[in-house]
Amino acid sequence: MSVSLIIINWIFVIIASLLMWKPLERVIKYNSKSIADYAVILVYLFNVLPVLLDCIVGVPEYVSYYKIFEVGLKDFDTCFIYNSYVLLTLLVLWIYSNKENKRQIRASEEISIEYSLPRYRYFYIDLIIIVLPLFLTVFNYGTAVFTSYTTLGGRGIASDDVAAINQLILVGIYFYVTRFYIKERPKYQFVIMILYFFILSWLNGKRYIIVTIAEMCFFMYQMTGKRKEKRLKLGLVLFVAGISVLVFSAYYLSNIRVTSASEYLYGSLRIDFGRDDVTKFVINRELIQHDHILDYPGETFLSTLFVWVPRFIWSSKPYQHYRYLTGALLNKDILNLPSGMTPSIFEMSIANFYWFGIIICPLFLIIICRLGDRSKKLTSRLLFLLLITNVLTQSIDAMLYLLLILFVGFLVTRVRIGNYRIGDRRG
Repeated sequence: MSVSLIIINWIFVIIASLLMWKPLERVIKYNSKSIADYAVILVYLFNVLPVLLDCIVGVPEYVSYYKIFEVGLKDFDTCFIYNSYVLLTLLVLWIYSNKENKRQIRASEEISIEYSLPRYRYFYIDLIIIVLPLFLTVFNYGTAVFTSYTTLGGRGIASDDVAAINQLILVGIYFYVTRFYIKERPKYQFVIMILYFFILSWLNGKRYIIVTIAEMCFFMYQMTGKRKEKRLKLGLVLFVAGISVLVFSAYYLSNIRVTSASEYLYGSLRIDFGRDDVTKFVINRELIQHDHILDYPGETFLSTLFVWVPRFIWSSKPYQHYRYLTGALLNKDILNLPSGMTPSIFEMSIANFYWFGIIICPLFLIIICRLGDRSKKLTSRLLFLLLITNVLTQSIDAMLYLLLILFVGFLVTRVRIGNYRIGDRRG
């Protein structure tokens, strides 16, 4: 990297670290009252930490079609736009989180989080949902799919079933986590929960599910732990969890996944956990080269909003965003792709709205945070946190089932028929 690029990257990392410190302090001290604190930490981990590694370790050596990432990582204009973009987002989230924490402290007597399951969460319904991904997988493909650690596609599961099973896995984990942490449980149930998480993580075969499980448990413990006299030191928990993920990823890439990328451990880890490289690729393509990935503005946002519309009704309905992103990366037709590149809201906003995406992205994140912070149900707050996590690290399409649960939950707690409210167990 050039000297000027190293300087602006160090300035970016220092400012971002200052913005991240207060939200992190609130979280590890059990004082956080806004999911925007978590959003700031997530943006730092996936969008700032990789730049810090560029400054300390250097730009990774990418292989195969990922080689094109190095163009954006070494281009001054691209990095300057990226740094400004992420800092703006962090600043907006930081301002909002500070105001929201102060607002909830002032109104502490009026705001009370409901540490209970929604009325429609019956035990046997929850149990069915929790075991459903395992039951459907074994019923359709047998127990042989568990004999090796790989992705669902690598297990021979049909592509149409992969998305459904992955989403059911996420839903099952959500239902288990919320049911476990809402009430005190015997210690042996913790062992059962760990075993359940291990089986689903093994079935899913992707490292993001481990990070998602850890985040859900961390959030629920942090929120319910406020009421406990003896509480874990969350700073230590975060440190151990982070080291564990890195060690597992290093082992996985070196010993399990047999590809050319395994020879370049650092670059592979950056692709898996960083979202800076793909964002810089889109910034360089859209804002520097003026070579558009999509056919028209907002195209892949429409595909998410109208995902439930059958293609035989809307034949020209856009496909999922990752297809256009991967197609641009590989220079291939979006319907003939060997794999898929993971997107994020940062690059998705630029690809859909060009320069306006720099404003739309932080506003979109603030709206999600505000909706979550205004929810009085702890279970709903976790859903909004998962939505934040998905748009920052995956794609909103990856949690459509959870969005459906959120919508159904809203209906059953708001809709009335005469004097009877749907979801009221008293009849």
